[in-house]
Amino acid sequence: MTVMNCRERFSFDEVEGNEGVKSNLLNAINAERISHCYIFSGEKGLGKKLIAKCFAKALQCQERDGAEACGECAPCKTFVSGNSPDVFFVSPQHTKSIGVDDVREKINARMRTRPYSGRYKIFIVSAADKMTVAAQNALLRTIEEPASYGVFLLLCENHRLMLPTVLSRCVILKMRSVPKERAAARLSALTGADCEKAALYSGYAVGNIGRAVTLMNDDEFSHMREAASLFASGINDLDELGLFKAAAAFEPFKERAAEALDIFYLWFRDAAAFKQTGKQDILINSDMADKISSCAAQCSMTKILRVCDSLLKAKRRLAQNASFQMVIDAMLISVIEA
Repeated sequence: MTVMNCRERFSFDEVEGNEGVKSNLLNAINAERISHCYIFSGEKGLGKKLIAKCFAKALQCQERDGAEACGECAPCKTFVSGNSPDVFFVSPQHTKSIGVDDVREKINARMRTRPYSGRYKIFIVSAADKMTVAAQNALLRTIEEPASYGVFLLLCENHRLMLPTVLSRCVILKMRSVPKERAAARLSALTGADCEKAALYSGYAVGNIGRAVTLMNDDEFSHMREAASLFASGINDLDELGLFKAAAAFEPFKERAAEALDIFYLWFRDAAAFKQTGKQDILINSDMADKISSCAAQCSMTKILRVCDSLLKAKRRLAQNASFQMVIDAMLISVIEA
């Protein structure tokens, strides 16, 4: 499905949820008390770059009324076109990290000259938590004694990976997911998806709209859901002889093992909810309600909950870099013994 581009204006009203973060930024603009360094922290897909761009655009606007950019002045138009001479984007290029040379060349060197046309020089740094220690220390020298026109917007998934000395000089704003119903409505508006499909993907994304859009365009996601359904249909017949066959269901998703385990977990969580209440309208996987109700009818609640617990433990072990094969085998043995 093609996702409509609804973000090209970079207005704060395009940011769903995160009212506290928006309020912080809008109040700073209205009071003209702009900090030199902000950290936007949260998992991928929550809109960190979008809100940073909205903030940057508003800061550069020459004709804004209140905190929102006017959208009509020259700085607004050049920003939207991606040609602003005073807004710079920094991200990992050839490696997964941002090195000290990147900071020196793309940030520190540019800070030595005043803005070309705007009020500020703004640096939007993606994956800031992937900066090396040397890179963070190089940035620290700049933000310790910043130029009056310098503003740094650091985007990261986990700000705790950054140096305490850097964090102490930043305003930390934590981005969060939104309620699933609200996310579904936004997803439907963004993509044109019907209500049922929007609810499905926003449910799997747990209110993370960006992730929901990604899943909607991910063919392998559908394959993982179907594999979960097939695994569930044979869960009562699983024995030691069938262990290797069952393990094979996870093998195609080895590179996305944590995500696959999440999908399997949500499938069985729906089965537990259905068995407890008998209501189809509470299911994330509403389009598989018949298969889920069949699983709930055939399995005891103890069995379903044991599967859920085993899937969560498997995910934790994978996060600790345990062997994929050993983790899956241990999980399946636990299910057999339930």
